[in-house]
Amino acid sequence: MIERYVQGSGLRVCLCEWGDPTDPTVIILHGYLDQGAAWTDVAEGLVARGLHVLAPDHRGHGRSDHVPAGGYYHFPDYLRDLDAWTADLAPFALVGHSMGGTVACMYAGVRPERVRALALVEGTGPHSVGDEDAPQQLLTHLNHVARLRPHSAMPDVDDAAARLRRFNPDMRPALARQLAERATEPHPDGGVRWRWDPLHRTRAAAPFSLARFLHFLARVKAPTSTIIGTKSPFQPDQLDARLAALPVIAQHTLDCGHNPHFDRPDALAALIAGAGSS
Repeated sequence: MIERYVQGSGLRVCLCEWGDPTDPTVIILHGYLDQGAAWTDVAEGLVARGLHVLAPDHRGHGRSDHVPAGGYYHFPDYLRDLDAWTADLAPFALVGHSMGGTVACMYAGVRPERVRALALVEGTGPHSVGDEDAPQQLLTHLNHVARLRPHSAMPDVDDAAARLRRFNPDMRPALARQLAERATEPHPDGGVRWRWDPLHRTRAAAPFSLARFLHFLARVKAPTSTIIGTKSPFQPDQLDARLAALPVIAQHTLDCGHNPHFDRPDALAALIAGAGSS
């Protein structure tokens, strides 16, 4: 893996890259509080199948820039970053996991000419929230932001790696250490702290609207595959409606939880490579 920085929409985005840039490109968008390098094992499997892989750290994650004071993280912001650094690429295959799946769906809906294939890994969007709940969600957002605190200290990178494996027990220890090194920085009082922006711990200001999201899905032209972990607790509501709005060509399941890139990387790479990515 090599790392390089590209310009997003006013922020530097760190790209993790594997393989030969002359091969067909697959872009992988990670989920909430994850990072591009988390896809190392899957990316190596894709490179072995003749593909070139790019996995950005989303803004406020990994080694990418945080938004300045007073800013926030909204789905259109992630799209703006992706749109900026992919403008000169040939049509690419797009893979989205969890939160990254929502970004991938929206992008494939507004820039269908750029996406030649779409694979959604546990990524058909979050649960929808009714408009009647919008005032309470906004109040929660305001309270979260007002009470925001910096990350607390951890003893060292090894402790951070152990925390990653606590939530992902099938993650390779060496990968956990690599990800912990990328996702931490020195704490002013000693030890280390997470690098991701503490703003990510706050509730979004606006509720997720399934009705609006379905309009994005209806505009997707790329052949689409979905990959779901049979042990995952994160299946969204009205999944059938979401799938019906997409040009789905294949639906797959893997015997794993929400993070098949840690639990079943070889099987996941095979599914992605077979989903029109080549």
